[in-house]
Amino acid sequence: MQWFMDKNVFPGGGDLPWSLPEYKGDPDQSFCVDNAIEAAESHFNVSIHENWTDTEVDGLVEALAKIETAFSADGVESTAAVEATARL
Repeated sequence: MQWFMDKNVFPGGGDLPWSLPEYKGDPDQSFCVDNAIEAAESHFNVSIHENWTDTEVDGLVEALAKIETAFSADGVESTAAVEATARL
């Protein structure tokens, strides 16, 4: 995540939490994040709110089924998304 790489967690800048006296790690340490970058570029996130009702969940399942159909090799919708939702 850019906020982690730039060490800019909060709007307006600053170097918290790395500047806190309680932080015992190396604030200048860097990490190889090639896999994370690749995953972020080839996947998407779905934010689900705790107040969602069956209507919102059903809408999400329908949207994901449409995406699956559009990107599947045979263009046929599977029942995996519906079955997974039924288990919730």
